[in-house]
Amino acid sequence: MTYRNDHDAALARIDSLEQELEHLKMKPAPVEVPPRRYAWNLAITASVAACVVGGAWLKHRMSSHPVTAVTEPSAPTASVGSLRPCLVTVLGTNGDGFDARTTDPHANGRSVAPIEKVVASCRRELAEITNAIGLTDQQRGAFQRWLAAEDTLAGDVSRIVVYYTNDPYQLDNYSTASQLWREYETDRAARDAALPAVVRELGTQPNS
Repeated sequence: MTYRNDHDAALARIDSLEQELEHLKMKPAPVEVPPRRYAWNLAITASVAACVVGGAWLKHRMSSHPVTAVTEPSAPTASVGSLRPCLVTVLGTNGDGFDARTTDPHANGRSVAPIEKVVASCRRELAEITNAIGLTDQQRGAFQRWLAAEDTLAGDVSRIVVYYTNDPYQLDNYSTASQLWREYETDRAARDAALPAVVRELGTQPNS
């Protein structure tokens, strides 16, 4: 290699180093974060991550276990006084004279429809008032016994009506009728026996 060639190579190498040096000068030096700021940034990052994770967990819990709003018990829409007209109607209802013989369809028996009126029409209101606050122990006891007796009697009446509606002779040759009417009479007497205590609490008399 000649001297000329060596010289040219050295110049080219120097020129390359100068360009590299200029490039390094133009590139900003990395900023060193003081240890205290680094720790502060790390704490902020950890806090943000915890919030994200906590929010995701809370959203999952709320979606899998929906919160049910707690509502206060509402005041009864019926009042004790509203039971008086219903009681008067029950006391004045004549449900006697019904039995298997008088209602026998093959003997031109009477319709069983009137016995539906024997059951008090205010059972829903009675149930609501029985569970209401502000009653005396005597009132609550009288109303509870009345309601229980009415519910039992309503079951008897419902079975009788369904039985006669579906042709009792076709069902079982009218053999169940006697038992149905015996249950009705027994439960009717039990219901009527519960009414005097209700009359005392409501101050209601028949035809008052």
